[in-house]
Amino acid sequence: MSSQVKVTRDFEEGIYTVTIEVLPGGTLPIEVFLYEYTGVDPITTDGFYAVCTMENLSRPIYEAGLETFGVKFVRNDKVIKTFESEENATSFETSVISRIEYLDAELEGNGTYTKTYTIGT
Repeated sequence: MSSQVKVTRDFEEGIYTVTIEVLPGGTLPIEVFLYEYTGVDPITTDGFYAVCTMENLSRPIYEAGLETFGVKFVRNDKVIKTFESEENATSFETSVISRIEYLDAELEGNGTYTKTYTIGT
């Protein structure tokens, strides 16, 4: 079963805000975004680290009051990043989506990931 990813990009006062989240109902768990955990909400501290790998899917899901002993990374259901340029926002979005597609292919059991891009007209 395929997964759906929602990408929202806002531009306000010279800042691009990119929000990416996996929608429920697909192959992927929605909590595929890995954050460094410092004891507070990782989204508000801009602690985004990476999109999970297969090995990271066993990490705890963030919830308020999570015991912090030995917990370096937690998973969350969205990533929100801000950028000063559209180019950096686009690059981030492309990178995260590519990694999510790869993880989805791994979960589907495909050892190989292939994507075809059309360049030009």
